[in-house]
Amino acid sequence: MDENTENAETSEGEQSKGREKRLQKAVERRTVDADALDSAHEDARLVLEQTLRLFSDLSNEAFRLIRLNALVITILVAVTSQVTVRLYSNVSSVASLLLFVASTAFALAGYMTTTVNRGIDTRTFGKLTTYKLDQTEYLNWVLTLGYPKWIADGVRKTDRKEQWIRRSFVAFFAGFATLLAGILLSLY
Repeated sequence: MDENTENAETSEGEQSKGREKRLQKAVERRTVDADALDSAHEDARLVLEQTLRLFSDLSNEAFRLIRLNALVITILVAVTSQVTVRLYSNVSSVASLLLFVASTAFALAGYMTTTVNRGIDTRTFGKLTTYKLDQTEYLNWVLTLGYPKWIADGVRKTDRKEQWIRRSFVAFFAGFATLLAGILLSLY
């Protein structure tokens, strides 16, 4: 039984080595299609552009949240200067103000998330020009080393920005809910 198992493993190992050799030969014989590389480059560029556009849209959304929170906090401060503060101050009112401040801080953290790598920097470009790559080699380099890194960086930073904005929205709506609860508590 052991001999049969060893023979089967040896046979599978030889088949695997043979398969690897055939694949290696096929790769060596294959020529790179420049049109396919151009199409892949265009697709990767489009994905990177969409990621950058989403990152920019999220930055704008975070800035709008900062302005909205500042407006609400300003209105609350103005209202408290006009009414008897003791009458309307309670735990919910104070909590709502703190939630609006937290929402502003979260939106600011989302807005301040570092920028995304947008492509080849000048140092890398200078290095690439010394290699004197032809178009196919350049496209192959960009598609295998450049775009995957740039897109992954953009996705990671966009996700981080989305998390901060989501927290800001939650704190903002919770601030309104506790403000309303504080007003109701003070009236009844």
